[in-house]
Parts: sequence; C-alpha cells; structure tokens
Amino acid sequence: MGGGRHVVSDARVTDPTRARLSEWRRVWSRAANLSRDDLDELEQHLLDSIRVQVESGVPEARAVEIAIRGLGDAELVAREFEKVETSGLGGAGWSLDLRFALRQAWTHRGFTAMASLSVGGAIALNAIAFSVIDAVLLEDPAYQDPEAVVEIYTAGTGDLRRPPVASWPMADDLRNETSIFEGVIGYEPLFGRLRVAGGAYEGVFGEVVDPSYFDVLGVPLELGRGFTEEDARRAEAVAVLGWSTWRQRLQGRADVLGSTIDVNGEVFTVIGVAPREFTGAIPGLSSGLFLPRWSLPLGRALPEATTRPDQDRTRWQVQLKGRLRPGVRMIDARDYLTSRLEAWTERHPESYEGVEFSLVRSDRVALSPAADRILFPFAGGVMLVLLCVLLVACVNLAGFLLSRGSDRARELQMRRALGATRQRLVRQLFQESMLIAGLSAGVGLILCRVGVAGLGAIDVPLPLPIHLDVSMGGAVIAFTVVVATAASLAFGLVPALYTTRNLGSLARGGGAGSDGRHFRSAVLATQVATSIVLLVVGGLLTRSLLAEATVELGFRGERAGIVTLELASAGMSREALPGLLDGIRSEATVGTGIDAVFFTSRVPLGTFSSNVSLEVPGGEAWTVEDFAVSHDYFDGMGIEFVSGSGFPRGDLSEDVRVAVVSRSLAELLRGSDVKPGATVLIDGVETEIVGVVEDVKVSRPREGTTPHLYRPVRQTGAFLLAVVGTSRGPSPDAVRALRRAVREAGPDVVVWGEGTIEDHVALKMLGPRVAVWLLGGAAAVALLMTLVGVFGAVRYSSARRSREMAIRLSLGASAGSVIGALVLALLRSVGVGMVVGLGAALLLGRGLRSVLVGTSPLDATSYAAAVALLVGTTLLASYLPARR
Repeated sequence: MGGGRHVVSDARVTDPTRARLSEWRRVWSRAANLSRDDLDELEQHLLDSIRVQVESGVPEARAVEIAIRGLGDAELVAREFEKVETSGLGGAGWSLDLRFALRQAWTHRGFTAMASLSVGGAIALNAIAFSVIDAVLLEDPAYQDPEAVVEIYTAGTGDLRRPPVASWPMADDLRNETSIFEGVIGYEPLFGRLRVAGGAYEGVFGEVVDPSYFDVLGVPLELGRGFTEEDARRAEAVAVLGWSTWRQRLQGRADVLGSTIDVNGEVFTVIGVAPREFTGAIPGLSSGLFLPRWSLPLGRALPEATTRPDQDRTRWQVQLKGRLRPGVRMIDARDYLTSRLEAWTERHPESYEGVEFSLVRSDRVALSPAADRILFPFAGGVMLVLLCVLLVACVNLAGFLLSRGSDRARELQMRRALGATRQRLVRQLFQESMLIAGLSAGVGLILCRVGVAGLGAIDVPLPLPIHLDVSMGGAVIAFTVVVATAASLAFGLVPALYTTRNLGSLARGGGAGSDGRHFRSAVLATQVATSIVLLVVGGLLTRSLLAEATVELGFRGERAGIVTLELASAGMSREALPGLLDGIRSEATVGTGIDAVFFTSRVPLGTFSSNVSLEVPGGEAWTVEDFAVSHDYFDGMGIEFVSGSGFPRGDLSEDVRVAVVSRSLAELLRGSDVKPGATVLIDGVETEIVGVVEDVKVSRPREGTTPHLYRPVRQTGAFLLAVVGTSRGPSPDAVRALRRAVREAGPDVVVWGEGTIEDHVALKMLGPRVAVWLLGGAAAVALLMTLVGVFGAVRYSSARRSREMAIRLSLGASAGSVIGALVLALLRSVGVGMVVGLGAALLLGRGLRSVLVGTSPLDATSYAAAVALLVGTTLLASYLPARR
C-alpha cells in the first residue's frame, strides 16, 4: 500500500484499502445476518475513521491499521451491530436520526405511551388553566388600537365594591372642553325586558351609550350603522343589537335592519348589529343590546320639571372611556385633567367635588384595577401549582430517560466505536426526547380541547350574562407548544448529556458511561419536594375550607328558594310595589308547601352590593351596607333581634323613615354618643332607628363584622328584588312555586335569576372549593408520579445491582438486609427532598396567611399528615420492587 499519503474518500479508495475492506465485509457477513446496506454502513464507518487519520497526516496504510484496530474484533462488531438496531447508527442527517427515533418509540411503545400520557396530561392541565386565564384576564378588548383607549376613573382604583363612576354631563365636559382626547364616551349598564315580534318579554342586559360609542372604540358593525348626532337631534328611538341577541332571538335575520323591537314597553327601530367578537365595554359581561343615552328613562314617563337622566349632574351611574390623541402620553393626560379640575369644580361642584381623575389603559384592565389586583395573583398561583405538576411529570420522564440511557450503554459504546461523535449521540438521544415532547403536546392539545368543551358546558349560576370565551385559540396552542418544547429541552437534554458522558470505545473495553446516580437522586428529591409543598398547601386550604364551612352566617341557609326580579323595566312605581308583593305572597303560599314569602333588595352573600351614607347629626359619618326588606324578612331569614322591633306590617308613612341596624353598626353609633332609637341621617334623610339585630355575613363567609342596616322596601323601592320562599320540602320545589306565583301576580315583571338558598351560599364558597379541588388534584397527581418515579428508581437499581445482591445473599446476608439497603439508598434522596419541600411550604404558608380561615400557616396537623402520607407511600413504592 506504500507509505505515501493518499486522500481517502467515499468515491476514491486505493486498491489495497479496498481489498482489506472486502476481507472485513466477508467476516462481517459470516458472523451475523446483515443486509448489504448494513455492510455498506459498517464499511462507511471504517472509511470515515480512515479519512480522519489521513487528514491528520497519517499515511493511508497506517490509517487503515489504526481504524481496524480501533474498531475491534470483526465478528464481535458484526454481532453487536446486528443487536443494537443498526438502521439508526449510520449517516449524519437529521432525517435519519428522526427515523431512528421513530423506530425506538415504536419498539418501546409502552414507555412512549406512558411518557406521552403523563407529560401530556400535565401539559393539558396547564393549557386548560391558561385558556381560562387568557379569556378572563389576558384577552385584548375588541377595539381598534386598544392601547390608545383609556379608562377614565373619577376616584381611586383600590376599592373593589365602589367603582369610580361619573355622570353623563361629565362625559360631555371631557369631550368638549379638552384637547387630549380624540373622543370620550359614557356608558351605563341596561337591565331591561325585550320583546320581539309580539312574543313574550324576556330579560336583556345591555348598555346605554353615547352616540359616538362605536366610533371612539373603533368597532365596525356587522350590519348597518351606529348612532349619530342627527339621531340625537331627532331623539329617535333606535337600537343596535348585540350579536348574541340577533342570532338567538331574531334567528340571524338578514332583513333585521329597519325592524322594530319592544324594550320596556317602548318601540325601537333596529339600525345595526354589533360584530360577533364585540361583547360591549363592560368587562366580563356580554351586552345584547345598545341604546342611545337619550332613550333614558326607559318605559317610564318623566315627571314635569325633572332633569333628564342624561343631563343630571347628580346622577352618578356612568362609566367613561376616552381615546387619546396620537402623541399624548398617559402622564400628560392625567396632569392635564388635574389642572382642569379646579375650574370644573368651581363651576359644577355637584359633579366634581371630591373627584380625583385617574387613567388606565383599557388593554391593561381585565375587570377593574381593584379586582385585577386580586385575580392576577390568584391566576399566577394557579399556574404555579399546575407548573409544579408538570415539573414532577418532566423530572419523572428525565429519570426514565436516564435509566433507559444506562440500559442502552452497550448500543452507545458500539456507535462510539464506529466513529460517532458525542455530539452525534447527544443529538440522537435528544431527538428521541423531542419526539416524546411532540407526542405529549399532541396529547395535551386533545385533552385540552375536551376540557375546554367541558368548561363551556358549565352554567355559572349568576343572574348576569357572563362573557367567558374559553377556546383553543392561537395563544393556547402556542402556549402548549412552548411548554412541551421547554420540557423537552430541560428534561431531554440533561439525560442525554449524562448518558453519553465518559463512554469508552468497545475496542478498548471502555466504561459504560455515567449511570447518572447523582442526577437520579436530584430528580427524586425534586419530585418529593414538589409533592410535599402541594400536599401541605392543599392540607392548609382544606382545613381552612372546612373551618369556613362551619362559620355562622347569621341567617337561614337551607330549604328556601330565591327568584330575583327586575322591577324598573316594568315601570314599577313605589306606590304600585305593595300590591305586587302582596299578590306574590298570596299566590306562593296557597297549596304550594311554602311556609313564608318575604322580599329583599339583596340576599346576604349575594353578587350585588348597595351602600348608603349614615351621618350622626352634627357628628361623624360612615358608609355602610344597605338592605331594603319587607317586614317579615327577619323572621323568614332567622335573624334575631337584640333590641327594639322590626317594621310595621301595614303601610308606612312617608314622613317618618325608619331603619333597623346591625349590632356592629349599633356599637359604632354608641361610640358617637348616639343610642339606638335616635334619629340619624341616611343619605341626608332623617331616619329613626327602631331596632337592632344580630350581624350577618354580608359579602363573604370569611369576613368579620360588617356594619349594615335595613330599611323598608315599601319606603325605598328597589331596582332588583329577591323573592325568598322558605319551604318544608326541597328548595327546588320552592323555586318552582315562586316562579309560578310571580308569573300570576306580575306577568310583565322580568325574572333575572332563580335558585336555591343552598346554591346561593355555595356560590360564595366556590372560589375556596375550586382552590382545594385544584390543589388536591395537583397534589394527588404529583404524589402518584413521585411514587412511579420511586418505584422505577428502585426497580432499576435492583436490576443493576442484581449480581451484587446475589453475592451478598450467598455470603449469608438476609433478604431483609438486602432490601433495606436498596430502600435506604432511595430514602436519602427522599429525605433531602422532604427537607427542601417543608422549607418551601413554610414560606408559601406565610403568604397564605390572609386567605386562611380558622387555621394557622404553621398548622402542625397539615404538615404531619403530608409527611406521613408521603413517607408511607414512598416506603411502599420502594419496598415492592426491592422485594421482587
């Protein structure tokens, strides 16, 4: 072959070299059942090795000898090549690596299915939660250039129950007397009754809006046009339908423009239909109807010399939005409004006294600034919990991949001997994990679609049309793909690096590479730490929920039905109200099984709130919660009197206003040297306190005492009125009886909601219950995956140490001592994970202090139960494979 240097390539091989290769091909062919492609592949590996030597300056003849010697015994090479599925060992292309990854996935179908389902299930949980959060908190408003649209508040944004509203004339001032806005609009919620084509009245939720509403928001209508100033000058009765109303109540008629509808007894002409993606300007709700502001009041005649609602500066029910001019910064706009405030206050003190303007970009407000401060941390906590579940699933997968890599050490050594670089081996193993990640993402998307469909079928028991468009949008799909890819990068690459570390060549009898004992220990410790955190936090919240469920609410919470009426749209005057109430009471208590019927403007723990100003003459003033109730409300709800009496049964004089106060409010009054029975000012009207009752939970079960008062509904009237009927039988029977009674006594009154008192109370407990279910489910899944990881780790360790165990048993060691050694080796990792997890749980528990009821963040029972459960199940999961 000579000693000269020859450049060896696939196409050009010298005759001596080709002769040596042909000789080796015959040896390989005799030693194993290899195809011609397999023989060509082995030959190519030798050629690659020879090329590397020649390019480094080694003569070709010497390079051939080095390559053959490095490869090792020819017959052994052929048999090993056949054993380790050679179709994936050659070639440097990504496509060939992918084909080999597919072959491995199919060969190990059980492992692939287990890995894809576990990781895919965890991904699905995250994707479902993200889809809900995206729909509620992250979805941009359906406006043109939403970053230029701002919410205009007239007070601070920190109070959840007191949205900073304005009046219609304030919207006019901001629109006509400022230069920073392209347009300013006002809008207020509409609760009405709608009748189409002579049918029955049905409740409808919508908005009363400024004429420029759709233009300022940049919302092109699906059909027709919006309101114009020309409509305002003629005060035409025109309406724009929401998409849902058009599709559901008018069957999506193409000829809807020009048709008429009946809203609160008045006829309106339809001039437009809003697009499907636009559900109104009120976050979280779906508006089915839009009416212009000059249509106020609806269904009622204005008394003479009364200021119209859209011109009344003392009527604060309007929310404001504005579109900033190009180049105007938020801080400049805020400063500009503040500079104008003094002049406006001088001119219209009834509008601007106490006003403090604040601006927030509409695309940065989900529901309201105050509500967002609660919801965003809660959403972040939910995602953190579910990401912990995904973490456990992924580290589990990493442990299994590492175990598989150690089992494949012989194959990897073979490929290393054939000339494959470590980079190539890492790439191959990583592609296998990427394939699992792709399958996991597919499983996650399928399960997410099923979960989203199930969420869409849930009927939230609220009297308002909730807008919750939970769907498999592009953001959800992108989130799923990103999570799957990140999981693959984090938990596929590390096992590949560990597996290919320190691989020796087969010819040199190299080591089996790193078996990743330390990495597997870290994996197991991470699983245990995550599980203990979820178990402890879940235990704390469960004990808190149990404590909250036993809190004394202060009112009757069983065997009662509730039907909520909307009275304003029927033109129900205060004078006509007693007749309606007596009629409903009479119809509902005759042969229906209902014991008593009573009325209230709001049921404790309800969705709506009402506040009044209470002032001691010449003294202090408070803002307190207000209930308008019938005379028999206290007996029906089981609210006990501390002193005094309730309201008289008959008619009440308009000259003498009366009220009943709660015990906590009575204590405030005593502190101001005013005794119960004295006269106070409620919203500026002299009112006599006639009684004191025990406190009830007003807004939520976990609150302390909230000062509140009750006034007769016959004196105050009501916009929404709850009819409550107590029953000897099941609560649903009471609901049906009340619905029939309302239909008979007030056929024109719209029913806005109905349900049982049990459901009403349960709705306020829904948040804590969802948190407990979520954490409990996450903890159960994490614990199960941890146990699977422990089981697999012990089983793998037992298999690897079977020879050692056999020797120890033959030398007289007992089976128990051998099992104990295997279990003890795993328990060290469990102990480390438990210590880390308990430390993290202590830190998280301190952050939960404000939401826990009746239990401490350091509750010993929760920590002991979590440790006992994890230790017991871990011992069982490690003992079974060790004993086997």
